[in-house]
Amino acid sequence: MAWRWAVYMAGGILCTVLGFGVFLVGRHGLQNRAGYAGLAATLAGIVLVGGALACWSAFRTRDREHAPPAAPMPIAHIAGELREVFGNPAFRSLFTGVSLFFIGFGLYNALGLHANTYFWKLTPSETQAVTGALFFGLLLGAPLGRPLLQRLEKRTVLLAGIAGLLSAEALPPLLNLLGLFPTGGPSLVTCLAGFSLFMGLATGCTGIAGASAMANAPTSTNICSERDARGSTSPLSLSPTRHRLLSDR
Repeated sequence: MAWRWAVYMAGGILCTVLGFGVFLVGRHGLQNRAGYAGLAATLAGIVLVGGALACWSAFRTRDREHAPPAAPMPIAHIAGELREVFGNPAFRSLFTGVSLFFIGFGLYNALGLHANTYFWKLTPSETQAVTGALFFGLLLGAPLGRPLLQRLEKRTVLLAGIAGLLSAEALPPLLNLLGLFPTGGPSLVTCLAGFSLFMGLATGCTGIAGASAMANAPTSTNICSERDARGSTSPLSLSPTRHRLLSDR
């Protein structure tokens, strides 16, 4: 999981470099409409190459894959499995929290370009530095998440990561409105890049911890099903499962 996350973030860094360093440079920056066609075509080519490599890797490792089922799975069976999974309180809590987390992070990134242009009034090169620091932090967050999960509970890493992300998102504009933040020049870019780097680290650790906890959800669901079959349906009987899902290392 850590390697997949690292490669994914490396792609984000490449996109940032291509956008702000190649196609959207100059005085107009993000308002350079002519640069978007070339950027989109380049990114489409990268996606095609990456997809071809993924297909080639899957073909080379086809002997390691699970054999397809002898009979197709009916839709009613899939619906029953979904009801079973979402019937697990621990899975519902984790699924809802992780979904809201990444929705908020995506919304922040979408609005971040407008904030960098119109609120912070950054140039394209300065925007590249701030955005690159975010993805660099995300890249570092992957290898950092593994030792943290080996020493701490997944719940602790998740909560700490979310708290760090919220702080890094909220503090710069609040401090600016209070007159306690640089207003321009290299000092502003340095501070924003530092906050972006920390935000990337927190997001990376949170993403790794959340994905690791989600991987335990099927096991947790099976435990709940076995307890229900034995007639143990008390809410107290689910608490060890919930704790295992969030704290299992």
